[in-house]
Amino acid sequence: MAAKGARTGNYTAAEEEILARCWLEVSTDPIINNGQKKDAFWESITNSFNNRSGGTRTLTSLHNKWDVIRTTTLKFSAIYNKIEKSPPSGVVEADYLKLAKEKYYNENHHLFKMDLAWEVVRHHDKWKNHTGTAPKRKATQSPATSTTTGTNRETPMAGSVPSKSPLPANTAPDDLEPPSSDIRPIGIKTAKQAERANELAKRKIDLLEKNSKEGVKRGQEMMRANDLQHQMNSIQLARAQTKKKRAQLEEHKLLGEREEREMKIMDKDLGSITNDISREYFLKKKRRILEALQQQELDEQHQQEVNLSKSQSVLDSDIFEDQEQSEFSHQLGGREYPNESGLETGRPSSPSGSLSFVDPSLDSL
Repeated sequence: MAAKGARTGNYTAAEEEILARCWLEVSTDPIINNGQKKDAFWESITNSFNNRSGGTRTLTSLHNKWDVIRTTTLKFSAIYNKIEKSPPSGVVEADYLKLAKEKYYNENHHLFKMDLAWEVVRHHDKWKNHTGTAPKRKATQSPATSTTTGTNRETPMAGSVPSKSPLPANTAPDDLEPPSSDIRPIGIKTAKQAERANELAKRKIDLLEKNSKEGVKRGQEMMRANDLQHQMNSIQLARAQTKKKRAQLEEHKLLGEREEREMKIMDKDLGSITNDISREYFLKKKRRILEALQQQELDEQHQQEVNLSKSQSVLDSDIFEDQEQSEFSHQLGGREYPNESGLETGRPSSPSGSLSFVDPSLDSL
């Protein structure tokens, strides 16, 4: 049972990496690992893991998780080491990892996700030299012993203790390779099915990578399109402002030229003009200029009056609303209110002692 407050959820990839580092450091430390019992060994790993991760994982949880990491990474290392030792034709070193993941998926029917933990232990001898098959057992008998008759092999000498296991003491059962006679070559149909499965898995991985790259590419294209649109909007706004300024400058220029012409006409000395028609022309021009100036002054005066009238209307409206609110509050102050027994109380009296007037229409409120 997990200790109180201990974390029991799924492990993250970062936690798997930390656990792999803790196991590797403790197992390769000659001081800690020398003659240490299993519980003490894993207690050291647990303390190191929780100190690094800031978590509260239990010894049992870490031990079980390490079994999963060890088994999974050893399987993957066996696949990777075979590819590294005998790479397929046309495959470069940069593609070893991708090809190993494809083969792992085909063999185990799920993706390999312990990349961080594997990177920690992959160079350890146990993982680096792992090929997935145990080495063949070498004969340990001497030539003299090998010539012993079948009777002598089966019948021990008197007083001797029969061996409980035919294996050497330092050889584990997992290190043995099954007899080659038990291994049957796969059929053509099975080989084709495996090849199709490999091709399908490769296509799936390629499709996922392609979709991922296309998604990133589309995102980058959208960002570039947004930037271009923003730049176009800025350029169009700048052009519109420039056009407006030019129009204003042109208007000021035309107005200035017009005023200059009018000033020349107004400065014209009619007495110096001998031609009656020319004198009449300039006289009419001066009258029109004066009329235009007078009309402009009238328009400006009218506009000022309109603006003043609007301001006064707003001010009068505010005053009227304040008066209405004040009268309404005063009328509410003279209303009759029922007491707790439901009987009508008298109206409040004015300071002079007379009853204040209450509008009957307010009783409907």
